[in-house]
Amino acid sequence: MTSIDLTNRIIQPVPQPSKLRWHGWRRWLQYAVGVAGIVLPWTNILHVDVRKGSVIVFGYRASSGDGLAALLYMFLAVWCLVAVSYLYGRVWCGWVCPQTLASDFSETVKRRIERVVGARKSSGRKKLAAVLWGASCAVAALITGIVLTSYWIDPHVAIVAPFTPATEPWPAVAVWGIAALVFVDQIWIRRKFCTDVCPYGAFLGIVADNNTLAVRYLTERDDDCIRCGKCVTQCPTGIDIKNGVGQFGCIGCGECVDACNDVLGKRGIPGLIEYRYGTDPARETKTLSLMQQWGLWDARRLGVLAVIPITCGVLIWHSQTLQPLAAELSGYGNIYRQNGRSYNQYIIAVMNGTTEPQSYHFAASVNGEPAAAAALTPVEVRPHDTMTVTVSVAQPTGMHKSPTSAPVDIRVTDDVHTVTVHSNFVTQSVRS
Repeated sequence: MTSIDLTNRIIQPVPQPSKLRWHGWRRWLQYAVGVAGIVLPWTNILHVDVRKGSVIVFGYRASSGDGLAALLYMFLAVWCLVAVSYLYGRVWCGWVCPQTLASDFSETVKRRIERVVGARKSSGRKKLAAVLWGASCAVAALITGIVLTSYWIDPHVAIVAPFTPATEPWPAVAVWGIAALVFVDQIWIRRKFCTDVCPYGAFLGIVADNNTLAVRYLTERDDDCIRCGKCVTQCPTGIDIKNGVGQFGCIGCGECVDACNDVLGKRGIPGLIEYRYGTDPARETKTLSLMQQWGLWDARRLGVLAVIPITCGVLIWHSQTLQPLAAELSGYGNIYRQNGRSYNQYIIAVMNGTTEPQSYHFAASVNGEPAAAAALTPVEVRPHDTMTVTVSVAQPTGMHKSPTSAPVDIRVTDDVHTVTVHSNFVTQSVRS
């Protein structure tokens, strides 16, 4: 009997099935996003007050008059979405997109109600499950309407508005309008929006490249596939991931990854679907460097991410360099005499650089002597906003014989800060 020498043979270890399950992590992230979405309007982290015309982000209040801050906030929001899409593809869609959260919630509630009621046992129970599901979706839609409206007005008003439309008509219209849209979406649309309407897939086709993260079927191991179809039945949008990377209907949720791992794992075989950067067979996650595992493949990606802290730095610098109070002469009004007094009108732009509404008072002196200043007192100016005010300064006629004009100082104060505007007060050649 001939013996076989295996001394120089290299025995390759059998690949072990992955124990990682994406579904659980995705659910916990969705719970966290949902809780954060409800809590945020009640904090100074993120809130828009349309009635006051201001935006609060991490305690910093910017008003509609602060054009630079508004532009930077919009740019930062759009750029963060671009960066996430460029690095991680449609992970945004499958993990944190509000449409996906609403669809997952609706479908999960439907399955659980049908299981508890026993909808498969009779048509009557099936109808009962449908009614309970519709009622659950209606309640969830109303809550969603209140929460989303709370981002734009006082949350206390948003809570009572749908039940007191006579006193708060526009907030009530906003809550019920949003609730109606969400209800229709949960009952009839759900995933159809992702596959047929949402423009994000087309947008991703523009920004993504061969290093962008995607859910990929490992075609190089196609012989291991047993054609069970579990990856298709578990897919929320019903696509077949085996048809290729970057399908429009793929939302990157990873449900097919878990399904394949579950089926082949029982056979001791690793799953055939993974999150991969590109289509190169050699790019197994465990063989990548730490930077590559986080999607930082090149300098371009580092540059895209660097824009975010730079923009945040500009916003912080802008908020710190704003003057708490500024005023400037922006024009002149009428010059006239009345009841033995000479009146000069000045148009002054008052800029509130603080994060709170301020009340401003006006005082004037002509040639160093106190004079009467009439304006809307106090003048209320919103945070980071500018208001134009007409101020009338009066002096007894003939008080200043020469020259025909005298220097006038108009002081604007909020009891803490004071700014003085300088101009001329016309004392002669004034028609009665």
